[in-house]
Amino acid sequence: MEETTREKIVNILLKAKEPLTARKIAELLDLHSPRGEEIVYKHIPHIAKTIKRRFRGKLLLYFSPPICSNCGFKFNTIKPSKCPKCKSERILPARFVISSK
Repeated sequence: MEETTREKIVNILLKAKEPLTARKIAELLDLHSPRGEEIVYKHIPHIAKTIKRRFRGKLLLYFSPPICSNCGFKFNTIKPSKCPKCKSERILPARFVISSK
């Protein structure tokens, strides 16, 4: 039986040596379409719940927040469009990793 996209993302994150961006995850999934990152972002909230439940809280999905490369503002959302502080659109993307507490 073939793995679902979510299962593939979970396996990529479990094997990753460092936190990965949605773009890198999409590349590893061979999702080279313009919507590849969007597909990954769509699955992230569900993966967080699944990981917590499957591993009974021993492993969790963590993310480092996106940061404005212009002023250093840290966002509390996964995929912002522009900085509310300086209005820059130069945003360093969120990075995801599955790790123990």
